[in-house]
Amino acid sequence: MGSTYSCTNQLFLEDEKTSGVESKNQTKLSGDELEKGIPGLFAIQSDGSVARSSILYPNVDACQAYGDGVACKDVVVDSEKGLIARIFVPRRQKHEEQCSIHHRLPVTVYVHGGGFCMFSASTVIFHEFCKKMAQKANTLVVSINYRLAPEHRLPTAYNDCFIFLKWLQSQARQKDRSIVDPWLDCYADYSRCFWLGESAGANIVHHIALRAATEDLRPLQVKGIILTQPFFGSETRTISEIKLDNDENVIPVALCDEFWKFSLPLGANRDHPYANPINEILPPLSKIDLPRMLVVVGGLDPLRDLQIAYVNHLQVAGKNVKLLYFEEGLHGFAFFPHQEIYAAIMETYVVRFMHRNSKQT
Repeated sequence: MGSTYSCTNQLFLEDEKTSGVESKNQTKLSGDELEKGIPGLFAIQSDGSVARSSILYPNVDACQAYGDGVACKDVVVDSEKGLIARIFVPRRQKHEEQCSIHHRLPVTVYVHGGGFCMFSASTVIFHEFCKKMAQKANTLVVSINYRLAPEHRLPTAYNDCFIFLKWLQSQARQKDRSIVDPWLDCYADYSRCFWLGESAGANIVHHIALRAATEDLRPLQVKGIILTQPFFGSETRTISEIKLDNDENVIPVALCDEFWKFSLPLGANRDHPYANPINEILPPLSKIDLPRMLVVVGGLDPLRDLQIAYVNHLQVAGKNVKLLYFEEGLHGFAFFPHQEIYAAIMETYVVRFMHRNSKQT
């Protein structure tokens, strides 16, 4: 399949110069962007550096104790690029399950959201979500840190996450167990992998899945992909963007536009395939082998119509994709206390999806 997908791979790996990235992978910010940013989220200083706020969602440290049933730690994936992953392991109930080839755990790769510009694996809402998934799904969760825009415009986040997948593959292939991460060596079942992304993270997982279809990632076997409220865009306004934009409870469409302005390659608009997957260049999706998919959509998310169009696009291409729709769900409802009932239902469906597909060959 690699030869039939060379065009999309070319787009994914587009030259960093066309993405507004210098040789050191730092975005060359234009004059009108300096000393600007998105108020309350991040500010671009006069020297081009970016100051991000952590008031909205603070960061939390990793803790290797099992005080609440899950231990976690940070591991270095690529020191040159500053890429770090956070690994979550649930407490094993029986002593013989602590480290046994017969009691290994599925591996769930989690990619956080934040409009490509904000947050990390240590951001409290994503940290807590990964802990819950580790417990509820009885899975080893590996949450990825990728470099953020506007310093690192797309496709940097895509490339960073694929670097992580190649690192995970190298861990699985490594013959010298003394240099393998001990948690992965002890607990990881690489024949049962899942990719789970939220918002911008779901967008990243979509693009990673397209590239993975052209690569040999063995012994990693991806059993399923879960996209929760993927962050997509389009120059053409959808009905949901128009109708829901006046609701003070939803993510403003203007804020989405700002995220795209600061994250897309310089000169690109929201119809670029990074934003609008319906505009993926040839070959068609029907020629790409994708794992089973679950797409979660909220009815009060302005991006709802784009997400449903994406699901329809996959179904027309013959992909095995299921839609989980919450009529009253806001964008990011999994992290809102007043929508915790929807979050709990979603988590139940995600766990069920993972358990069912773990058994598939």
